[in-house]
Amino acid sequence: GYAATKNIDKVHYWFTELQGSQWKPDQQTYEVVIQAYLEARRFHDARNVVLQMADRRMRLSSKMSLKLVKHAYYHGNGGGETDEDMNLAIETYKELNKRRAITVDLDMIEGMVSSCVKEGLVQALNYWLGELDKSRTLKASVRTYLKALQAIANGPADAMERAEKVISMMKRNNVPIRIETVNQLLKLCRKEQDVESATKWLDYVQQNNLTIDRTTYSTMAGWTEMLHDPRWMPPSDKVQQWEKENKLHREALNTKRAKDRRERGEENDKKRDHDQKDQEEKNETKKDNTAGGWQAGRVPGRGGVGRGGGSGRGGSAARGRFQPVRRSPKDVASGVCYAV
Repeated sequence: GYAATKNIDKVHYWFTELQGSQWKPDQQTYEVVIQAYLEARRFHDARNVVLQMADRRMRLSSKMSLKLVKHAYYHGNGGGETDEDMNLAIETYKELNKRRAITVDLDMIEGMVSSCVKEGLVQALNYWLGELDKSRTLKASVRTYLKALQAIANGPADAMERAEKVISMMKRNNVPIRIETVNQLLKLCRKEQDVESATKWLDYVQQNNLTIDRTTYSTMAGWTEMLHDPRWMPPSDKVQQWEKENKLHREALNTKRAKDRRERGEENDKKRDHDQKDQEEKNETKKDNTAGGWQAGRVPGRGGVGRGGGSGRGGSAARGRFQPVRRSPKDVASGVCYAV
C-alpha cells in the first residue's frame, strides 16, 4: 500500500519489520519493494534486496531484471549519458548474473540493446550483442541487429569494422540478411565512400536474388563512384512508379499539413472569440456594478439608505451603515422583505 503512494520511508520501515519477524517475504513482496526503491532512486537499497533474494535462491523476474540494470545505468555519475554509466550497468549485470539473482532472457538483452541504440553508446552495444552471440538459447530478431547497425552507422569512424562484426554474428546465429540490412550497409558504405564494400554487398544482392527497393535506389543514386555499376539501378518503369508514388505521398502530406493549419486557425479563432466574449461579459458586469440596478447597496433611481445609495437619479455610491439586501423583481412584487 505504501509503495502505491510512493512513501518510501514507510516501505523501508515495514519491510525491515517483516524481515525481523517469523514470516519471510515472497517473490511478489520482494519485487514491490525493489520497484519502490528504484522509483525513489535508491539503487543500492534495491540491489541489496536482490542479493537477499539470491541468498534465498530466488530470482528477479525478467521485467524487473531489465529495470534494475537500466537504473544502474541512469544511476551513474553522468546521469545515464556516457559509456562509463553503461559500464556500471554492465558490472551490475555481471555481478547479479553470477549470483543467479536475475533472469537473463531475450527481452532483457534486447532491452539493453535498445537503450544503447537510443543513447548512441556503440562501445556498450558491442557487449550486449556479444551476450546474444555467445548464448546458445537467445536468438535475436533481424530487427534487433538492424537497430544495432543503425546505431553503428551514426557512431565513430570505425563503423564499417563494427558493422562487419554484427554481420558475422548474424551469420553465426543463422539470422537472415535481407534487403533492409543490405540497405543499411550501403548507407554506411556511401557515408565512408567505401566503394569496395559497396561492390561486395551488391554482389551479395545478386548472388542471393534479393530485390532492390526504393531505399536502395535513393541510397545509391547520385553516388558518382558507383554510377558504373548498374546492379542498383531498377527498371525505368519501376523508377517512374516510385516517383509517382512519392509525388502522391508528398501531395497527401501537403494536404494534411494544410488541413492541420486550417484546423489550428479555426481553433485559434474560436478561442479568440470566446476570450473576447468573456471580456465583454466582464466589462458589462463591471458597468452594471457601477451604474445601479438590483445590486446590493443600491436602489434604482434613488439614493440608498443611510449616507449614500446607488448612483441613480440621486445619491452616490452606497457608504451607509445599513445596506439594502439585493431583492429580485419577483420578491418586490410578492412583498417579501429582508432584514438588513
